Amino acid sequence: SNTVDTIEFNIPAAGGQTINLGQGLPPLNHPVEINGWTQPGFVDSPLISLNGGGAGYGLSVFGSGITVRGINFHNFSFSNITFWGGDNNIVQGCTFGTNAAGTALQGNSTQYDSIY
Repeated sequence: SNTVDTIEFNIPAAGGQTINLGQGLPPLNHPVEINGWTQPGFVDSPLISLNGGGAGYGLSVFGSGITVRGINFHNFSFSNITFWGGDNNIVQGCTFGTNAAGTALQGNSTQYDSIY
């Protein structure tokens, strides 16, 4: 199927929002768009932050046609996003290892890259 699932955000509180993960995100193996740009108030810096302090790994991508936009990834023990195959995947307007504005470090706790 060519259907793309879409994850949009509309968290009612004003300003940036942090989602504290207690485990890694479910692996992506079919076309999906995770769009942080949909959070009300978005201008140019991500308003949606994923704090991976309790998660280990972040997002594992196994499929094709997966898009991640406008998300801040920080404090993961290992990679923020890992691509295990697939093609036509897009990461756009995201920040890694910093606060959402990109002005302060909030890096991974190991030497692993943000995107692998």
